Amino acid sequence: MHFVYNFYYAAMMRKIFLILYILLLTTANAATVVQRADALFQEGAYAEAGELYLSLHKSSPKNALYTYRLARCEQELGDNENAIRHFEAAGDKYNLRNLYLGDLYYVAYRFTEAKQMYKSYLDGIGEGNERYSEVIEQIKRAERAEKMLARTEDITFIDSVSFPANELLNRIPLPKEQGTFSFTNGNFTYTNERADRRIIAVREKDSGRIVIAKQEKLLDKSWSALDTLPDIINQYNTQGYPFLLPDGVTLYYSALSNQGLGEWDIYVTRYNPSSDTWLTPQLLSIPFNSLANDYLYFIDEISETGYLLTDRQAERGVLTLYSFIPNEEKQILRDSSEQYVRDYAQLKTVVRTAEVISTEKEQNTAKKDEAQNIDQSKPQNAIPKILISGDTYYNSLDMFCSDEAKVYAQEYVNISADIEQKAAQLLSLRQSYSINKNDRQDAQTILTLEKELRQQTKLAKEKLLICRKLEVNCK
Repeated sequence: MHFVYNFYYAAMMRKIFLILYILLLTTANAATVVQRADALFQEGAYAEAGELYLSLHKSSPKNALYTYRLARCEQELGDNENAIRHFEAAGDKYNLRNLYLGDLYYVAYRFTEAKQMYKSYLDGIGEGNERYSEVIEQIKRAERAEKMLARTEDITFIDSVSFPANELLNRIPLPKEQGTFSFTNGNFTYTNERADRRIIAVREKDSGRIVIAKQEKLLDKSWSALDTLPDIINQYNTQGYPFLLPDGVTLYYSALSNQGLGEWDIYVTRYNPSSDTWLTPQLLSIPFNSLANDYLYFIDEISETGYLLTDRQAERGVLTLYSFIPNEEKQILRDSSEQYVRDYAQLKTVVRTAEVISTEKEQNTAKKDEAQNIDQSKPQNAIPKILISGDTYYNSLDMFCSDEAKVYAQEYVNISADIEQKAAQLLSLRQSYSINKNDRQDAQTILTLEKELRQQTKLAKEKLLICRKLEVNCK
């Protein structure tokens, strides 16, 4: 019995020693991997370091250090979604995690959580820390952003187009009847429709600041000396991209300020002729301002379409021009989930893609036609093509998602048909009148038709805009 006992005891001890040996090898191997990963991280080889930290994390998912360092690599690589997930999983053992997570929450428009993380980070350092004042400013910025997000404007966006920055002037769809954009000696300029007044961004020789100034055309057709607008407008080192509404008093421009969400922010101000003063500029709301550079805001009052020029969600050197339907009065986005508001604020979900709606409708129609063996050479409830969004057209009432939009579309089609008939009649009358200019009856009929056409064209445009808005918002 004593021999058997010693045999089993020895076997058990061998297993223990083997396990300890494997653990020592694993630990030593893990330490080597960590050292290699740390070295790669310091070299800026975040992808390679991340792969090593990921293997360590998978082998020891509860190890806060491995999870934390994996998140750091993902953060440096711009994989913000996974970085947030792994920073959250790492816990608060490492105080820097709170700072990094605050930054990631801010970029994700989770401003309330960003503020909380920044405060948690401050709790772990003293006021003498070199980062203390910087994080205080980040908290203030998050609080401003939090308030702005709560006041996000409900806007119907129609379309977006991206293009290289050097194509800017060729891509701005502003009718000449509303003025022109140009570069004057390299300075972005807006000139009004009469070409007798312009607003320009220029660099001051003495201060080096870029400010907004105005000029008027003189009797000899030359431009007056630059008249810099008041400091209430030019309060930062860099202002630019001005646009003056046809009313002559409403000025939109952008500035590199520290009062918005990002770097370039768009402002609006108005001129008071009675006191010859400008009102205090106000930041445009979200989604017009963002964490990215938002440069230019302008409105085509003829088509009643607004435009926003920004570099958000675009590659370096590329700009995006969004078109939208301006609200007559500001409408706050309400009754939506927090995630939807965040996505909407970043213009991730604002365009209810008419292309998707069209595709869905066409697919459904195709299935019905196939089942019923219907001739599809001409769609049911066909209408002349209507542009809904981007390059997406509807040629059938059945393609509409919104029943209300369908009604407006039919009204638009009816008015357009009447306009076409009257335009043909007007052309015939004008040709006849050019031969016999003494026919007063024709002259009066021409004037009447011209007036009716102007009214109907405006009405058709209104119907189409409402139709588009309803269809784009249809969910």
